[in-house]
Amino acid sequence: MELTKLNGYAPQGFAWTPTLDELLEPKLQLVNRKEDATGTFYGKVKNNFRKNENIEERYGLVFDVDKCDVDIIESLDKAFEGYQSVIHTTHSHDPKHNKYCYRVFMTTTEPIKPEDYDAVFVNFVNNSKTLSELRDKGFLDMSAEQYGRFYYDWSCHPNRQDDAYCLIKNVTSSKAHKPDITRIKQATIKETNSPSVDPFKNFQEEYKEGTRNNSLAREVADLFKLSNSFNDVTQEAHKINQVKCVPPLDIKEVDAIVNSISKQERFNESETDGMFKDLEIFKLTWDNLTIAPPIRKWTLDGFIPQGIVGGIVATGGTGKSFFSLQLCIAVASGMPLYNLWSTTNNTQVVYISGEETEEEVIRRMFYLTRNMSDVFKKRAMENIHIISFADQFYSFIKKDRMGNVIITSVVEKLVEKLLSHIKDTIGLIVIDPISRFRDADENDNNAGTRFVQALQQLRVGLHKDATLMSCHHANKGAEVNGASQNNSRGASSVVDGMRFILNMNHMTKTQQNALFGTEKTREDRYVELHLVKTNYTNFIDPLYLHVEDEGVLVPSNKPIGDHLNNQVLQKIREVTMTKSAFKLKYSGKDNVFGLSERPLVTKIDELKELDLIEIPKNKTMKLTTKGWNQLESDAGE
Repeated sequence: MELTKLNGYAPQGFAWTPTLDELLEPKLQLVNRKEDATGTFYGKVKNNFRKNENIEERYGLVFDVDKCDVDIIESLDKAFEGYQSVIHTTHSHDPKHNKYCYRVFMTTTEPIKPEDYDAVFVNFVNNSKTLSELRDKGFLDMSAEQYGRFYYDWSCHPNRQDDAYCLIKNVTSSKAHKPDITRIKQATIKETNSPSVDPFKNFQEEYKEGTRNNSLAREVADLFKLSNSFNDVTQEAHKINQVKCVPPLDIKEVDAIVNSISKQERFNESETDGMFKDLEIFKLTWDNLTIAPPIRKWTLDGFIPQGIVGGIVATGGTGKSFFSLQLCIAVASGMPLYNLWSTTNNTQVVYISGEETEEEVIRRMFYLTRNMSDVFKKRAMENIHIISFADQFYSFIKKDRMGNVIITSVVEKLVEKLLSHIKDTIGLIVIDPISRFRDADENDNNAGTRFVQALQQLRVGLHKDATLMSCHHANKGAEVNGASQNNSRGASSVVDGMRFILNMNHMTKTQQNALFGTEKTREDRYVELHLVKTNYTNFIDPLYLHVEDEGVLVPSNKPIGDHLNNQVLQKIREVTMTKSAFKLKYSGKDNVFGLSERPLVTKIDELKELDLIEIPKNKTMKLTTKGWNQLESDAGE
């Protein structure tokens, strides 16, 4: 079978045709982040480009078991007895902190068509006692039924190598059973592998020291599913504590568990009594409609509004971290960004790095400020506050015991920490990148919405008028598709919830040649900055930036107008098209000028203003006499 192997989360990989033994005998990868490991798409994909419409069929079923607080490997072993399969730990597996995380890949009798995959997956789970139990307890990730999902290969953090292991089942056995796809689809298969070991045996019999709190909390969560009476749940929790907990927990500790779970489930009536007490309802007045509204406040004048959550979306290595640091310096020092956008007054800035160490951030700050005057440099030094989470793992969101995505206490604790350290007004917060602070499926729109809410909570907690800018990885197709707010990786709800989105893309040789009139030797030395979403300001023309050796971004020379003008004029002379047809054919991924859609339309309008072309309404564009003369003059030169 031909599978698709990927480098990290890349949308396009390469063909991989493993033997059965190779498929079921993975090699352990030691990586700091799971994103640095390779991945496998267990199916046939056109051109190895991982898009839903490119998927022709899937090979086998994949199951994710996440964050169990008891080890259920023995139960998984029994559940897949007789099947050709491999069970291995995932990158999140951390027994020292009671996090047991596994992935199972199981072969099937025949390939599974995309339209059948979710039914096959769900019905197999329904017909497995163990998997059904894991699903009901919230440990089995049911989003794995998505047929377009890929999986990171077996990996672990270098510090947890001793905890990683792989269990191979029936690799070469000709007698190994494979589930019949047709029967699974019809939900008629029988339980052929009922486990002799119940994964929740400990929950059902007794809870010993070390597991009592978590186990009782799970029971309390289940009780709240059945009853919304806080008193009834409390009484039942105390009974369970006396019967199952060895030795029983203190009465106050049991009450604390019930209170905590009730808040998560929103059943605590005392919590709802004060709901909306600070929510004001206002009516419009005559002055609201007749007197000019207050002038909008800006973080950077005319560019980034104040009091929003925004994002910088870019592919890896584009320079978004350097750009975000330059943004911090501008706001903190009062020095205009690229001499284009100024700030009303310098203010306190918080830079939160999820990947770079303090040493690396300081190194970058040195190069970014070395040409600044002492006055601006001193302001930046005094007003920028840096936090590095490079070697720490904290998440703003996570799934609770009920499978709901919730905002964690990390946000509140981070606000407390910053406010205790910074006494003056905080005007800007930058988080780079946001992927390091999400403990949830990045393709889950519900999780994406909740994450933006967490960012908003952080922003408002620090100051009601603060601006939060987040750095986000782009999907790998962004370089091909051109500037778009849809370039961000993962769920669309993240960028949908933000008020301001910037795209940063590498410029290709074709684009550089078209814009600057000279071919560059290295494509990665130039990037373009596009404003692709704004709710409160006007769109701006793309900004072209040159990447210096240290990574510093500086504005590039202004593109040579006539050079590009004549390219477009030449093409308009060659083809007979309307403006809209010309735009569709020669922008985006099929461009010949190095321009995406909006800049190309701008260029066409510019040629009209220069009286070089005519644009009759819904008719073919034509060169004017002036346009013909310019082309002939250019050819003569």
